[in-house]
Amino acid sequence: MIDVGHAGRCDTEMQAIVEGLRKFRSALLQWVRPKSVSPPLAPEAALRGQGAEGAANAPLRLNYNPRRYKRALLMTGTAGIQHDIAAAAAQFRGKPFSVVDLSHTGVAIERGPITDVDLPDPAKPEPIVLNLGVLEPFSAQVSLARHSDRVIAFEFVDVSTDGRLTIDRFLDPKMIGLNMRAVDRAFFSPGETFSLWFCGPRDTNFFLWMNSGRLDRAIIQLGDEQFTLAPSAGPSRTVRFVRHNAAPSSVTSDLDLRDSVLFALDVALQVKDGGDAMSGLVKLLTESADTLQIGV
Repeated sequence: MIDVGHAGRCDTEMQAIVEGLRKFRSALLQWVRPKSVSPPLAPEAALRGQGAEGAANAPLRLNYNPRRYKRALLMTGTAGIQHDIAAAAAQFRGKPFSVVDLSHTGVAIERGPITDVDLPDPAKPEPIVLNLGVLEPFSAQVSLARHSDRVIAFEFVDVSTDGRLTIDRFLDPKMIGLNMRAVDRAFFSPGETFSLWFCGPRDTNFFLWMNSGRLDRAIIQLGDEQFTLAPSAGPSRTVRFVRHNAAPSSVTSDLDLRDSVLFALDVALQVKDGGDAMSGLVKLLTESADTLQIGV
């Protein structure tokens, strides 16, 4: 169960953390100097050995390598809330398949029973229905891009606006998590008591307090929203939830709290090299989402 409270004595601590964030951003601005960096483009003519004169008048081509880009961890073969938000499935030719990779340009599914004879014709797009996490399913037209013994990859040919938005919503927290990084203690403000600080895009921050290798408390910042999660003492497995930016008189719905917890969990599942601290945060967020109730 989640015991919901409002910020009281935590306000001073949160204000100190916010001030630390300002100093951290200021230090980054001083450290990162604007540079004139050319995009990874290569003259097509030069690649063909046409020389400098031909290269100067040739169109530019993006030097693109898809393997360089980060991929979200998609859950397969598991159950529970983590599977619900981080798994994706597809219906292709009337049969279910697990999605193993997804981007804004295509999708890859487990090959399953599809034989070489049954492989799609790359010149003939076919429909596919995608179920991404807990979002509404949508249909798209895809064409075969490549295949192996285990995976079939498709390129999106036609996706509706709603479908594009669904892909954005599904990938958004995962991309934030993939870009979360532990902040060096040199950037901590004097007097800070948290053990670890993970910082990511769009003002996403996890401040974690560890005690003997276990997570004792966490302050989560998701943009303009900040809240504290901490396991309560005793056998009831209550999770203490304190919103720092909610007025004491405001009414917080069960659904609002669950959405915040699920988004934070979706982010945390993608954080690399988080060790025991991130494992503890994932566990705490999972328990919160699984047992969310309004406490008195």
